[in-house]
Amino acid sequence: MELLQLNIDLPEEFCSGTVSHDKPVARPILKWAGGKTQLLPELLARMPETYGKFIEPFFGGGALFFACQPKAGAVLSDINPELTNLYKTVASNPYEIISLLKEFQNTQEFFYEVRAWDRESLSKEMQAARTLYLN
Repeated sequence: MELLQLNIDLPEEFCSGTVSHDKPVARPILKWAGGKTQLLPELLARMPETYGKFIEPFFGGGALFFACQPKAGAVLSDINPELTNLYKTVASNPYEIISLLKEFQNTQEFFYEVRAWDRESLSKEMQAARTLYLN
């Protein structure tokens, strides 16, 4: 079992360490069961106005991270291997995932076929494309 842990160090000019309540620059790439999207108003109201490094132990779809837009770097963690692979692969090879997804069909039959694939036998990029497609 692999733990997703991405350390994001931003350039000095971005490091104000304050919570941004503006419209998010980026949004989660998937919806995740048990995600924090519906809790964002409550969570953001309880966030300190200033802080050091943003640490997210249960990243999931990333709703809180994207809403906060942390400016002082971040440590993102999750224990789910599909999420771990998805975020690492999107960060390292997004164009390959996009290329693979262009070949996927939007049909019920293809959906069930993809769902039946043995994830472990697929390349990291195909696993990421599969996760996005099934989500």
